[in-house]
Amino acid sequence: MKLRVIRYFIFGLFLLGSSSTLWAIKIEEAQRAVQERYQKALGTTVGWPAKINGTPAPAFPQDGFYGDDLLDGTKAAALVADLAGKLSSNPFLNQFVARDDGNVDGLSLSSIPVYSATNGMPPVTDIISSNYAERFSILTGYICKLKHIKKEATRVTVVVLDSGEDIYNDTCETAKAEAISQFGQYPYYPQSASTISFASGYVVYPPQGPGFCDVWLVTAVGYIQADLSSFPAGSRAAVYLGTGMHAMGLVGTPPTTADGKLHLYQTASCGGVYRSNDLATGTPEFGVSLETDGEFTSTEPFTWSGWYIDEQVAIVSPDFQNNIQNCGATEACTACTNCELGSGSLAAGSAKASFSLGHSEDGESAGNLFFDIEQPSASNATPAGLGTTGTGGKSQILQSSSGILRQVLAPETLADVVVVNDFKYNIDFYHRDQVSSTTNAAGVYTASGSPFTTWTIENPNVSTNNINTLRVTETIGSGSTVNEFVWSGADAGTVELSTGNGLRKESRGSIFDTNTEVRIETFIVKNSDDSMAYKEENVFHVFPWGEEQIQKVVDPDGAALTTIWSFYDNQATDGSNYKHLKEVVQPTGYWERYQYDGFGREIQRVTQYLDAPVGSAESAVE
Repeated sequence: MKLRVIRYFIFGLFLLGSSSTLWAIKIEEAQRAVQERYQKALGTTVGWPAKINGTPAPAFPQDGFYGDDLLDGTKAAALVADLAGKLSSNPFLNQFVARDDGNVDGLSLSSIPVYSATNGMPPVTDIISSNYAERFSILTGYICKLKHIKKEATRVTVVVLDSGEDIYNDTCETAKAEAISQFGQYPYYPQSASTISFASGYVVYPPQGPGFCDVWLVTAVGYIQADLSSFPAGSRAAVYLGTGMHAMGLVGTPPTTADGKLHLYQTASCGGVYRSNDLATGTPEFGVSLETDGEFTSTEPFTWSGWYIDEQVAIVSPDFQNNIQNCGATEACTACTNCELGSGSLAAGSAKASFSLGHSEDGESAGNLFFDIEQPSASNATPAGLGTTGTGGKSQILQSSSGILRQVLAPETLADVVVVNDFKYNIDFYHRDQVSSTTNAAGVYTASGSPFTTWTIENPNVSTNNINTLRVTETIGSGSTVNEFVWSGADAGTVELSTGNGLRKESRGSIFDTNTEVRIETFIVKNSDDSMAYKEENVFHVFPWGEEQIQKVVDPDGAALTTIWSFYDNQATDGSNYKHLKEVVQPTGYWERYQYDGFGREIQRVTQYLDAPVGSAESAVE
């Protein structure tokens, strides 16, 4: 039996005669990344240690700022320890959602998982000159995970008083007690009250005359608001509502499933104050036994029920400009892989679509319009969930007074977002020579002629009760191509995408086992006649540092071509290998095993030779 062993000798920075090896850690890069996350999460700026010669550190130190200071093992360890101290602050960490995709659907506000210093963060006192490189590697891994910020959203209520009714033959105290008994959460309100709870209902006011009290039917017009102005305009936020059913609530279709859990309501662009549409405009259902004179007494029954918003939150995915090199940005890069004007790309998993704004003046991408929708909602067929990414000052973004995307003026095109009705909107793309040079009195650009491409996003069922289908149609000239997203399965966990007028159907759904922290994602491609063309199962496991793929099976019902990945997951014994890929086994049986240094660089690879079995020891090498 023979194995092939490849060793990589990496010549780093070292000091002869020292008891410890000194590594060229990228401390400034990590400081910049943490600084930006502090500013976005808490609105504060932290300070960094000065150089040995006393030169103060700027808020965002550039690469090489500490220079030869890193030749001093004690100083290097102190810098890493300082970084650990900043990073392990729970008021800071608790702002970040401890889910790689930031999805909090099905949770409550109090059960949203957040990061904390107890999640395996190396203690500051544990960082010394002999281990700071390895500890630094762990810290940068944590920085990479800080991608989604939990942002407070509020309910805003405007009160409208309708015509009143009088309670006769009762004292006000009796009427007050009866109102509290009948209405539960709706207590006795003073006449001067200007706001009430986020719903409609009856409230009792003090006496307006001898022997009776007034009861008024109150309609509360409410909406959700969140200040997203501190986040770059290229960032996106997912607004979740926790809607429940109550003895007194609002009639009509609730904005999200009324099961008392958080569900996605809208996605929103950052850079301003988000304001939802009005959510509570109706009156509660109720039945009242009226007297012959049209009045009712406090002893007569009041029965109604409806939906009510219990809690709300915005999960923001900032377009961070300062990242650890191997983390990657949270948004799509701006490389111009598909810059054809008005072209679109669609993908299943969630309902994802991206529409190109063409090239910028420097030849790179001018950005994209996009939506990324997790769950079916009546708002999906409105531009409330439409955002921009990668524009980065290359395009002018115009929004409505309620913060909804209205137009994007890019160097090569105008994307005009036009609402057709409550169940349909268009994105019309015009060439720049069709577009006015200035905005009109309404604050928007005008265009002449016909758009060269139109994308229509609609709910083909034209109903707020049937929202599981989202149709996306591309129209160029007289030709149209219809694509559809369809949600199905438990909790609408599977999304099927039909493209090319039904010629190809792909679906991607996943299930998550909270006991084993394993997620199984199934990807299926079908022909137009629904015959199976391709099937793939991918298995992911949640490790302390995040989610990793551990298995892929192509054709699981037939050939079952399986690839397996394993990771170093024991922090106590794996040393610098911890959290890195340990071994991969291909469907052919061929395997490779890896080891790493303190920077995560591969220093050894053991590969199969001939028929050596998985797990063969390096000592078996001839």
